Amino acid sequence: MKKRIYVGLTALLVIFLGVGITIWTNYYSIVADVRETFINVDATDAYVYGEVLFETRGCVFCHTLSEAGSMGIVGPVLDGIGTRSDINHIRESIVNPNALIATNCGNQMCEPDIMPQFGDVLDEAQVEALVVYLVAQ
Repeated sequence: MKKRIYVGLTALLVIFLGVGITIWTNYYSIVADVRETFINVDATDAYVYGEVLFETRGCVFCHTLSEAGSMGIVGPVLDGIGTRSDINHIRESIVNPNALIATNCGNQMCEPDIMPQFGDVLDEAQVEALVVYLVAQ
């Protein structure tokens, strides 16, 4: 009986977290759109646009990247990512992060379903700008 309750509560927690991440991602996307408008970023310079997106889209909260001054501990360290991963791997990790789970997230193993599916949130130009920015790291 206790096992069924535990399984049921675990399932509810997973559903709650999934819904919470979706709501947070959509809210944060609206806030990011407004911030990017006020920054007046030049979207034609992919590197600069990617740098701004890395900050405004919340990547800095989970990932460590010296260039951005971020010290996140939830996601993988992105220093040197351009030499460790190819461009398609980086793009896929942004668009569909559960397809390729990184092996080391700071002091812990990386978990699925933590990073939002940015392929559902960002347009193609935004994804490419983030890819250009990260490949250069």
